Amino acid sequence: MLTVAASWGFIFVTNLLDAGIPHQDISDGNIIIVDDQEDEEPKEILIDLGSAIELAERAGMDDESEVEIVGTRPFMDISVLDGERHTYRHDLESFLYVLLWVVITNHTGEPLEESKLRQQSSGD
Repeated sequence: MLTVAASWGFIFVTNLLDAGIPHQDISDGNIIIVDDQEDEEPKEILIDLGSAIELAERAGMDDESEVEIVGTRPFMDISVLDGERHTYRHDLESFLYVLLWVVITNHTGEPLEESKLRQQSSGD
């Protein structure tokens, strides 16, 4: 299942890249897995494209313009938090963090009480 999820994430992010749209907010809350009644296989859906920006739209911005930090912090690339412009590479890294999060939290959505990840997830 994890291999399928990882390959799906790569395919989805590269499809957005081909369309010239980085998602900018890949997180555990923006990935939905639904059962497909016809194929009997789950389907993954990446939702909330509200933060996405077309690269063509960004082309009009100069490199000195202020960069808005958009996304769910526990899943963001550190370079984006440091003010680097968001690219598809950052979406791929965010997807990796979501995959690790699901494995570590055992699908519960919250780390164990004694886990140091609890602080990161709450933003402390």
